[in-house]
Parts: sequence; C-alpha cells; structure tokens
Amino acid sequence: MVADFFTIGGFDTTFVGARTPEKTLFQAISIVEPDFITISVTNYFNLVSVKKLIENIKEKFGDRITFIVGGNAFASNPEAYKMVGADMLSEDYEDIMKITKEAGLA
Repeated sequence: MVADFFTIGGFDTTFVGARTPEKTLFQAISIVEPDFITISVTNYFNLVSVKKLIENIKEKFGDRITFIVGGNAFASNPEAYKMVGADMLSEDYEDIMKITKEAGLA
C-alpha cells in the first residue's frame, strides 16, 4: 500500500516483497538506482533485521539513498527510525505528500 501512495504522489515505484533475497534486492538497486528506499515494518522484533539490511545497503551503495521507514513497529517508539539507520519516519499519507513536495513532484 505504501508503494501505491508513492505512485499517487508522482514517484516511479517498484514494490519488493519481504521475502526477496538480499542478493536480488542488491541487483534491483544496481539497476533501478533509487533515490529513496522505503521499508514498512509491522513486527517490532524485525527492527534488528531492518537495521542490518540498511547497513548492508549503505555499505554496498554508499549514502546516496534516502531511507524512509514506517509501520506498526514504530508506533510505540517513533524515534526508533534513527536506531535502524533510516533518514526519516513516515507515519501516514500526509508524510508521503510532504516528501513528494520536497522532491519537487507536487
């Protein structure tokens, strides 16, 4: 659903499922060269995995990608996005529209 909101906001989006192997994700990042990667996390216990994923992407691709996270895992601790290494937290559709405006797409 988040990918749909970004599409509505004017972004070219690619949805990647949760069970996509990291190697395949890295290949997609090499081909697409995204400016943003958004990660939705439902279960609080998956924050450790998201932290590792973001670290691995930054190690391979540098700091040129902006990471946006959201989902129920951040509901009780909105500042946890910093712990996982993300650049910002998106809590609702209005946040996505703000990002859209800042990117010059609105």
